[in-house]
Amino acid sequence: MKYTSFLILFLFFSPVFGLNDVMKVKLSGNNYSDETVVRFLPGATQGFDSQWDAHKFFSLNPNVPQIFTRSNITDLAINALPSLLRDTVVELHMLIPSAGTYTIQGIEAGAFQQGVSVLLEEISSGNLYDLRTGSIFSFTMDTAALNSPVKFIVRFIAPPVITSAGATCLPGLNFIYAEGSLLHINSDLALGQIIDIFDSNGRLVFRQMHATAFPEVDITDYKPGVYLVRIMTATGSFSRRILLQ
Repeated sequence: MKYTSFLILFLFFSPVFGLNDVMKVKLSGNNYSDETVVRFLPGATQGFDSQWDAHKFFSLNPNVPQIFTRSNITDLAINALPSLLRDTVVELHMLIPSAGTYTIQGIEAGAFQQGVSVLLEEISSGNLYDLRTGSIFSFTMDTAALNSPVKFIVRFIAPPVITSAGATCLPGLNFIYAEGSLLHINSDLALGQIIDIFDSNGRLVFRQMHATAFPEVDITDYKPGVYLVRIMTATGSFSRRILLQ
């Protein structure tokens, strides 16, 4: 499709900025596919930026599933947003031609820094899926759901800021503690969610998806220092710093 070619040219020949902090989301089904791009860069705004954003050009083929984002009322193929310094939510809009099974895949077209999480959330269930792994998520659309509101959002979780200062216990996070060679995360917030642990350099050292029980993390090889435990839920991310001695 012509707009796909334009999208690729824009990304790889931008005269000012390199290819960083770019997530391409691919929708496939009905023997066709379409893509939309979200990127973060200095100088971009939440509104339409003519030098970085790109309008969505819709296929004239009625059988093609189509995916895009929006800025106010403008449909976008490329959505440039300000630098990722805080958690950001982007709605995925889709035009689905017929009932059936479709897939969504995240493709990291420009590398995000360590500690950034990009999560696809299915609004109806609250389930979260990690788009940075390149995994393919399948979903089914029935006839009644074809004209339903937005089904998915993408949560871009900013990298953690870790300091040596003590942390205040947040509700639900006051039962995170180390005992022997295990770190216990005895919090109801953790159940069914995504748990990350970062070292003092912001490097991801542990991740568990969709925890079904209170995690016990083997910290035998963890060096003494400050770590950050982050729990990502459908309503946001919660974190607490811990000191391992």
